[in-house]
Amino acid sequence: MKTNNLSVIFHCLNALVGTGILSYAFAFRSLGWLFGFIFLLFFMGVTRYTAHILIKLAEQIGGANGSNSMTSLVTFADIGRLYFGSVGEKWILIIFCFELFAVNVANVVLAADCLGLLLPQLSGAVAKVIVTILTVTLCRL
Repeated sequence: MKTNNLSVIFHCLNALVGTGILSYAFAFRSLGWLFGFIFLLFFMGVTRYTAHILIKLAEQIGGANGSNSMTSLVTFADIGRLYFGSVGEKWILIIFCFELFAVNVANVVLAADCLGLLLPQLSGAVAKVIVTILTVTLCRL
């Protein structure tokens, strides 16, 4: 599937800004103003460094003429291997798997809370088991 630059920019902004804006209030409420601001600065630095890596790799692979030969980079691990070597590839895979696991846990908790609101007679643990079974079953289809 071929996409244009405008579509890529829209999807990146949607993913980054949408979830970020919604989570700032909760993060500052949980951490307080001082630690919230410190963590905000830290993650701004991480995001800037990541963008720097991606731009450097795009220039390195694409060349000065702007040709797009980045089709060999399919996964985040490929980017980690190209920039950091084989150790970077392994760390990227570990971090990515951990992140996917954390997102799945958050998804189960959120869906179980919604199910608990729809069916108040269910306990939280039972709702989480039901949602987990449904999620695993639907993923197998």
